[in-house]
Amino acid sequence: MRAVQSCSLLLAPLAALSLLSSPRAQAQDCGACFDAQVVAVGDTPFVGSATGCDLTQSPTGCALDSVNTNFFAFTPAQSGTYRISTCLSGPGEAVHVLSVSSSCENLSQLACAFEGCPGGGGSALIGRIELVAGNTYRIGVGALASFGAPVVERGVLSIDLLDPPGSGCADATVATVGLNAYDNSDRNEILELAGFCDPYPQGGPFDDSIYNAQYFKFTPPASDVYTISTCDQGEQVFERLAVFADCAPKSGVLACSNFSCVTGDTGSTILGVQLQAGVEYTLVIGGVLPGQLGAGAFTIAPFSACPAPTPTVVELEPCGADTNGGCNSNPNTAEPISVGDVVRGTMWANGGVRDTDWYALELTEGTEITIEISSNFYSRATFVLADCTSDRSDEAIGTCGARTDGECLPAGLYYIVVTPGDFYGFPCGYPTGNEYTLTVTGRPCDASPPPNDLCADAIVVPEGATPFDNLFAATDPASEESSCTLIGRDVWFSFTASETGNHKIYVCNTVDPFFAAMDIWSSCPDLGGEILACNDDAGEPDCGLPSLPAVIVPLEKGQTVRIRVGSQWSFGYLPPGAADLVVDFIDAQSDCGVPAAGSCCEPKSTPFCADILVCNRVCAFDPTCCSVAWDRFCAAEAIGISDSACRLPPTNDACAEAVEAKVGANAFRNVDAGGSASTPCGSLQFDVWYTYEAVSDQPVTISFCEQDGGWALASGADTNLDTRIAVFASCGGLLVACSDDACGTPCSGSVFCQRGATISSCGDAPCNTAAKVTFTPACGVTYIIGVGSNPYENSIYGQGIGSFTITQSGTCGNGCPADIDGDGEVSSSDLGALLSAWGTAGADLDGDGETGSSDLGVLLSAWGACP
Repeated sequence: MRAVQSCSLLLAPLAALSLLSSPRAQAQDCGACFDAQVVAVGDTPFVGSATGCDLTQSPTGCALDSVNTNFFAFTPAQSGTYRISTCLSGPGEAVHVLSVSSSCENLSQLACAFEGCPGGGGSALIGRIELVAGNTYRIGVGALASFGAPVVERGVLSIDLLDPPGSGCADATVATVGLNAYDNSDRNEILELAGFCDPYPQGGPFDDSIYNAQYFKFTPPASDVYTISTCDQGEQVFERLAVFADCAPKSGVLACSNFSCVTGDTGSTILGVQLQAGVEYTLVIGGVLPGQLGAGAFTIAPFSACPAPTPTVVELEPCGADTNGGCNSNPNTAEPISVGDVVRGTMWANGGVRDTDWYALELTEGTEITIEISSNFYSRATFVLADCTSDRSDEAIGTCGARTDGECLPAGLYYIVVTPGDFYGFPCGYPTGNEYTLTVTGRPCDASPPPNDLCADAIVVPEGATPFDNLFAATDPASEESSCTLIGRDVWFSFTASETGNHKIYVCNTVDPFFAAMDIWSSCPDLGGEILACNDDAGEPDCGLPSLPAVIVPLEKGQTVRIRVGSQWSFGYLPPGAADLVVDFIDAQSDCGVPAAGSCCEPKSTPFCADILVCNRVCAFDPTCCSVAWDRFCAAEAIGISDSACRLPPTNDACAEAVEAKVGANAFRNVDAGGSASTPCGSLQFDVWYTYEAVSDQPVTISFCEQDGGWALASGADTNLDTRIAVFASCGGLLVACSDDACGTPCSGSVFCQRGATISSCGDAPCNTAAKVTFTPACGVTYIIGVGSNPYENSIYGQGIGSFTITQSGTCGNGCPADIDGDGEVSSSDLGALLSAWGTAGADLDGDGETGSSDLGVLLSAWGACP
């Protein structure tokens, strides 16, 4: 089992839930279903083809699109539970979608899956499905086009009849105290524990079954509490263990477990099960998920209890009660303790709920605190601040004698919360006991706050590097929230510019990993100061971590700003750090945040943009935006910032509010648009609207194709926006034309691009998701153009900016204006008509408002047949 394990087994079922689907395929669309290859139990190699049959969402909730589905006919010889897979197919470009349907007339899938095979890859596995003898089922193997090639070219279809429950017990292997080997590679049995033991919550990719179960018989040499574990036996693996009184769960499940290794290994442990000497018990080991097969080892050993030092404090809460369950309860129920105390308590976890024991610790001076937790099952003890939040990463996790390294804490009130390490499997009365011991030790230490802990005490810094740390810094309450991110443990600096121009302010040279963030204030917050710039990510490349902050801010000579640097919240903590604050003068240009720099929402050939907060955040991520040009990629990054003005809904969000489009380039933005118009080419997700008046009766082309001068990028990323176009006679009127992928080889989903690459060739596949449509209009008629994205992209990646081009030749009106009588030629009859209209506008051919000698010249020069 260990050699073939892959984390994709956990991720695949979750990934499937994020896909959207279209109406399901009808039987008449899938002729290949009726000509399906007949298969039997075993392995069948096959060669796939482009069948044109696309299976989409069924009423059973199978949210997978199977493109170019190939079909196989399977008639079970006996009723039972089957496993169906393409796991033996080997590597391939396409991600397989595997489905089972009752017939070709009803292609609603009974089951479906993609991925899930041992070792990962694009193959698929349906771990269990109940089939009835004599019924003929259709097994479909198609491609998930969003994840690769649109055709499964070849593979192996495997069908296995699973063993009935308890079938493997007859040949159970004898297990003994000590190390025992297992190998479930040839096992098919599935044991359902639900209702008997429930080792893990239902839902997601998990259930309460043991897959590919292997049986062992164990007779204890002595009556005792025993530990059974696969932890620390090699590579990481997901296993499930259970102990039965006999061969089946209904005979009595004494214990079960999974995901419970204290060391971080992903094996499984039954920490304590009471067994009697001379009685034969059944031990079952297998996978948590259907594809888990292979070899490994487990140990059986008498349980060894943790040492229990003499307590000085006994927890007041009995096991199963909840009288000290929180520091933020009203009234506060945390039990008071002191440095030097040894606390004896009980804890439990069962059915998704676990005990939390809170203790209040008051420190009168800086103290280096160490906490140690000892228990007979996995537990943790964690520091919490007086406001019931945690900014300390120091906690004790484990069983016997788990302890922290010691942390110097300033004077004040703290809490220590003790909890089991899991939410399941440790009820009151657990065989190993529910007791724990919490030991708190400490010694004096210097926990003085830094001198620049408050804005009023900001340290004056020159250009160059200034070292600092925020180990014992508090959070200035006047500026608790930053416009970029939440900052805590902040320290303050004051800088006065010696010359006018752009200054770069950043954090560099960290001693340890430091997730820092920074604000630049016009003055102290409590004096009415405002944030001029901020950043929490993507600083100087040469400064170590990419999470270090950097900003570009224009300053006038003599202007003073306050610089606030602190820690970002990271996994619920505010880890402190030490680094250098660096201030560099860049140049005399002051364009970042200057109105003349232009909108951040639109691409241009010059660097910088007018919104300084957006400008800094984009340039910190992509420096070329402030050194080369604010190009289409910079604008796409700007509209991805949630609090950017570029996120305002478009004015042409509704058809009634359509804006005029002209021949040539037309700007497009559908960020935060609300509609989703339905067309034969697919829904226009996040649609926006335009009007276009045909300038002639020649064909009109509307295009996002780069070769035509168009482009479209999704917001916040270098990603090609998957566009769609539809043309209507009027709002809500007849469809004139529509288009989906039309600028090259079609593909589904977003295509990731790199700066400098052409949109039409970016990504792993040579495909393009841009739309292009051509139709023949009536001259002078106004049409409605709707533009949106593929509904698969129902997210930020379905919104973006771009430019589409409109091309049309010719002009409206008479192509031969001198042919006054319309007989197809310019002749004497037209000359007579012109002379009759002399001095009036009746035969004005040159557009000057009257008929005169210049119009006569136009007529004579056009004499003869009209072109």
